[in-house]
Amino acid sequence: MSLRRLRNVVALLIVGGHLSSFTLLILTTIVGAFSVKWTTTSSGILGPLFAVYVGMVLKSLSDETNSQNSYVGGTFSLIALAFISLFSLSIPILIVLKALNRISNFDEFKVYLSIIETACAASVGSIVDTLFGNRTGDNTPAPRPKARDARPKNSHRRAEK
Repeated sequence: MSLRRLRNVVALLIVGGHLSSFTLLILTTIVGAFSVKWTTTSSGILGPLFAVYVGMVLKSLSDETNSQNSYVGGTFSLIALAFISLFSLSIPILIVLKALNRISNFDEFKVYLSIIETACAASVGSIVDTLFGNRTGDNTPAPRPKARDARPKNSHRRAEK
């Protein structure tokens, strides 16, 4: 599978899965299955991870310097798509289960939602970073700046003047 195709599919799954989750939360609130408090709390759990991943995806997709002609191994592609599909489906399913009263109370729902989001961050995070992280032209992660490189040399002298 080409790197470009895998990036596009993963991006659609991540963004689509979370957007459908937010849409379900709003719809379940409108029909009365969720209270506004439940929707707010659920959105607070889903929001941070969604924001980070969408930011990485959009930055990568808008970056013209990424090599789009590379190919990704079948095993990596399969694992990436399987994990991301699982998490993209699990949150909407959890919301539907709660809306249908298959989960007894909201505290239990919050625990399940937090477990899913934590597992998603732990396992999918490295896949998303591999596909959409800061890149050089050769599809290897760009070197991370060292802590001492974060401040320009002699910056303390400029501040004194």
